Amino acid sequence: MYNGMQVMKVNILIFLCLFTSVVSATQATRSLIEQALDEPARITLDKVRLADAMDKIIQQTGVTIRMSPEVMALVPHGRDTIIERVDIANLPLREGLKKLFGPLGMTFEVHERNIEIVPLQAIYELGRPPTWSELELLQRLTALTPGVDKASLESLKSIVQIRVASAGAWDDLASALRTIGPGSGDQVLQVACDQLGWSWWLEDQVVVVGSFDQQLRRQLQMRITLKYNGRPLIDALQALGQAVGVTVKAEPAALACLPQHMQQRFSVNVVDETAERVLERIAAYTGLGYLLTPQGVVFFDPKESSATATIEPAQDGPMRSGYAGKIIVPLKDGTTIEWLIGFDELPQDLQQRRQQDLANAFKKIRNQNSQ
Repeated sequence: MYNGMQVMKVNILIFLCLFTSVVSATQATRSLIEQALDEPARITLDKVRLADAMDKIIQQTGVTIRMSPEVMALVPHGRDTIIERVDIANLPLREGLKKLFGPLGMTFEVHERNIEIVPLQAIYELGRPPTWSELELLQRLTALTPGVDKASLESLKSIVQIRVASAGAWDDLASALRTIGPGSGDQVLQVACDQLGWSWWLEDQVVVVGSFDQQLRRQLQMRITLKYNGRPLIDALQALGQAVGVTVKAEPAALACLPQHMQQRFSVNVVDETAERVLERIAAYTGLGYLLTPQGVVFFDPKESSATATIEPAQDGPMRSGYAGKIIVPLKDGTTIEWLIGFDELPQDLQQRRQQDLANAFKKIRNQNSQ
């Protein structure tokens, strides 16, 4: 007979055996996918829908290729986008997938059980389907090597529009690109902009180089439709961010200060509203503030004086939340009316006063941290 300890040891042993088997099977599946990617595809796609093209590749290679509905929505015509002609016969499947999805602003990742199609960062940050001219522009950009080739650097200059308030902005950008060295145009441009505290994005037929704050505010002006009921608030924020290609999150202290029902059963239902307006509605309902930072939009608890100490401001323009404050108006019957004051409603002199107060507070925080 087994005693309790022996039974527990047997159960642990069984679990470890099962776990090892699952891990081994997963590794074997990934290995098979990697092998298939190196095999010739022998596929020609001619005037077929994107969804049908993917089905054809899956059927002929046996490799599962997944493209989520959210990613499919970032292709000009979604699953109905017509693939005019892509000949990947006698090409390794890996190269064939690049040839098919590259012109759509997509790349792919190999997972344990499938291949996942994902958008390039430039497409994700658009927060909408790109135009065909923007996709062609992105193809031109990725084909350049401005970090090592002078001709590529000149080609990049011809398609870049700089919106940074600096007389020597292009010289600064070119210098940063040359120090980075090898890499595709989009990759080295991203690194260079990161080093300079700038950002870049596609806009019709030009690559715009501007401040992070400019890009973020531009994305938040996109109009969205979002139906989200009875779900965790943090998930609602993520869904909002995904809709416009922006990271939206909340500080742990901000979530902790909210009632449980608000944290766990939050609803957002908007139709054709700007993302900025949705942020302001969430801020008004929860009583939280939000900041525009280089990491995205961050909700914080305005009652916590140290809330902004760990958040870096955006490079261009002040940090802001949806509302600057509120006016409480007492009524004769003892009740009150609360009027929320948006930042855009503040008179110019009060906006300047607020910025000075914030600057003084940040200076005090930095001095305390350095002691």
